[in-house]
Amino acid sequence: MAKIQISCEEGDLEPIKNFPIDSFPSKIVEIIHSYVKSLNLNIDYASASFLVAFAGSMGSQYCIQVKRGWMEFASIFMALVGRPGINKSGPLSIFTRPLERIDFELFDAYKKQVKLYKTKLKSEDSIDLEAPVRQQLVIKDSTQEALLLALYNNPHGLIGIHDELSSFLNSFNKYRSSGGDEELYLSIFSGKPYSNNRKNSEPILIERPALSIIGGIQPMILSRLFNSTRNDNGFTHRFLFVQPENLKRG
Repeated sequence: MAKIQISCEEGDLEPIKNFPIDSFPSKIVEIIHSYVKSLNLNIDYASASFLVAFAGSMGSQYCIQVKRGWMEFASIFMALVGRPGINKSGPLSIFTRPLERIDFELFDAYKKQVKLYKTKLKSEDSIDLEAPVRQQLVIKDSTQEALLLALYNNPHGLIGIHDELSSFLNSFNKYRSSGGDEELYLSIFSGKPYSNNRKNSEPILIERPALSIIGGIQPMILSRLFNSTRNDNGFTHRFLFVQPENLKRG
């Protein structure tokens, strides 16, 4: 049993008692059940982790037309809720591992491009050289400016993977006196074009920002970090909270 919280029109949170795993294709259900059985994972954490990993792999390349002129992308903000000692990180790392592997391969390719770029800079034909741009799929610790640049350079989209969501949330506005991080994530979640013009930096226009986020969090920390302010601005309601019932420590 799991409590999966979804937003209601009134702004309250309504629990769904079971993760709707049967909504996945049968082959996917078989894969999830296989991991759950062989590694003793919680099926709700596993299903939620797979869902976000799949959303991250889709990015901005696919969308659904709800109505004419109304398109929605597969961006998902997910919180795996559980006490310390509950195995939240296991399912998270297992089902996001393929994306991490791709990200490592992209980073290795980027390092080689940088090395070649630096070598060519020493030659006479370096005038028209363009610096390599990092292609990536996973993002973890970043400032607001770095996140926007990464989304700009990677129009496919990104997935934020955080073992502890508390660290992610506590970093908001860490390097900014005027705030704005929550508003940025709210804007990105909408999937609408994002424009950024700042002094001393190149302007950025992201046509279809795509970002999914997943991480674990403890119940007591959740109640503190997802507070009334984040309820009022809608930030809390962008998250799906998965909290299996009667879980024992591993």
